Amino acid sequence: QHICKFPALRGEIVKVCGTQAAFAMSMNLTKSTISKKMTGKVPWDSNEIENACRILKLDPATAWTFFIFPQSRKKET
Repeated sequence: QHICKFPALRGEIVKVCGTQAAFAMSMNLTKSTISKKMTGKVPWDSNEIENACRILKLDPATAWTFFIFPQSRKKET
């Protein structure tokens, strides 16, 4: 089973597009490509992030939080 590395992003995709497949179509990418991006196997490039923000109506100032791995958000002790 593939683990989603971007749970907040997945939530926004479902809220706005309904399915990952519909989001993929909006992004002009294949379902497979989106799946690989969501599991961290393929990185998001800056143009894709910009397009996703437009489609999902994410605030550009805070959108970066949707495109980092959750473990990257933890503070180091």
